[in-house]
Amino acid sequence: MYGQKENISLPSGLANQLKHLYGPDARIVAQAPVGGGDINEAYHLVLQDGRDLFLKVHANVAADFFTAEASGLAALRQAGLPVPEVLGCGRNYLLLSYVKSARKSRDYWQQLGYELAKLHHSDPTAFTCGHRFGFTQDNYAGSTRQHNRPSDSWIDFFRTQRLQPFLKLCWSYFSSDEKHLAEQLLAHLEDRLIEPDFPSLLHGDLWCGNVMT
Repeated sequence: MYGQKENISLPSGLANQLKHLYGPDARIVAQAPVGGGDINEAYHLVLQDGRDLFLKVHANVAADFFTAEASGLAALRQAGLPVPEVLGCGRNYLLLSYVKSARKSRDYWQQLGYELAKLHHSDPTAFTCGHRFGFTQDNYAGSTRQHNRPSDSWIDFFRTQRLQPFLKLCWSYFSSDEKHLAEQLLAHLEDRLIEPDFPSLLHGDLWCGNVMT
């Protein structure tokens, strides 16, 4: 069921964003909440001209939270993946094209694997500081900031900017033996992982809630 327009507390700047994109008469005439997200509110919006849009909202996030997500979507799109188009981005919202879901085809998993392979073999230069490991800006795991400072070694990047920060966050939950094992893992990570020959773009949060048919 679609509610009335006044049921949504619109993010600051969204109304002007819509007018900039679609003309002075652009306005929301209907909306419905969309489920599936963990930390953001999400809405299916319908404009007066029948246009469908997707809106993500979070009232209390870092200033670069949604711009980081927009950059990630831009990287996926440049790699040739079918992802929503970023239409607008504000301090507390992200406006995207609306994607209608469909039934899985017989070759669904094969196609998903093909798209992932295309992502991993795409040219990441524009988003990875040349041929170094990292990303052109920090991003987020949920609402937790992930640093992406460039590194000449992926193993070192993975240790210092992924494993160490998240181990630190949950360190107080570990027993003494678990802390010792974690320290040993970090100290000998080169013995357990293979250094890749070149950087690849990765989705970073690929689970069923982030894939649509």
